[in-house]
Amino acid sequence: MHTQSHHPNQALEHKGGERRSQHRCVKDVSMHCARLHGNVDHLITVRNFSSRGVYFESERAIQPGALVVLRTVDAGDYLALDPTGALSPFAIGPDDPEVCTGYRSHNLVTVQRCVKLTGHERVPRYGVGAAIQILTD
Repeated sequence: MHTQSHHPNQALEHKGGERRSQHRCVKDVSMHCARLHGNVDHLITVRNFSSRGVYFESERAIQPGALVVLRTVDAGDYLALDPTGALSPFAIGPDDPEVCTGYRSHNLVTVQRCVKLTGHERVPRYGVGAAIQILTD
């Protein structure tokens, strides 16, 4: 795993420039993250997403190839987990691009890459890029 720094709302770029063919919705959204067949859940921050992929930041490293479930933080979670108001709920504003309407409250994703981010030595942060898996049409 290599170290890379970036702006919190900027997706990790591949060497040689941006390779995405899908437009992204750049929006911070708090979600639960758990391995598909695990019971350990932790909070992550989605930084951007499209119909095919998602980039999020986590305090835990996740191995490429891992299947994970991302689930929206609900109102009860905000009361129990976030008395200070630090969690980011999903909302669509009038100026948001159309791609933001494709937000899914539950996602099954396959981790493609995970890199340790610089500037977070006290509490490690990892940038995770993942492909969204479509289960049904």
